[in-house]
Amino acid sequence: MHAHTVHQYAAVPVDIFRVIHMLMIHDFVEIDAGDTFAFTDACCTQTSLDLIA
Repeated sequence: MHAHTVHQYAAVPVDIFRVIHMLMIHDFVEIDAGDTFAFTDACCTQTSLDLIA
């Protein structure tokens, strides 16, 4: 959503649909890899999830 908001201020023309497509692919790969959010509770850190696995 941030990309859609600020693309109009870019110095060069931006294909916003391509940017959103790339962001979605990036997010899907992170979900598949099991990445956690940056601001999670201490009980749900990647280290604790690795230990549980």
